[in-house]
Amino acid sequence: MLNRDDAELFIRPYDDDGNGKLNYTEFLYSCLSTNSDHRDIVAARLALKPPKAINYISCTDRLCYEVEYSLTRLIEHELKLQRTLEHIRLDLIERNEFDLIDLFRRI
Repeated sequence: MLNRDDAELFIRPYDDDGNGKLNYTEFLYSCLSTNSDHRDIVAARLALKPPKAINYISCTDRLCYEVEYSLTRLIEHELKLQRTLEHIRLDLIERNEFDLIDLFRRI
């Protein structure tokens, strides 16, 4: 079960408009690989749809088990990564001195 901090940690890297929520496009980007070719394909497809279609997600539709399971695993993996990055970020902030070489060594 996600708590509020976990949800914020998951949302932050993909929240392009900074409103603390993921719209449909931002959510898709959170699920896609970092390969820019894949993102370009999705962006092109989204550009063909009317804005209301992009932002509409029905609350009555249910995902099949396999999709729900896959999304859960994806979010758990992303949270693990974001927690690690947050730990590194906080560790660097607490250091008295660090430089870019230290930063890259930690990452």
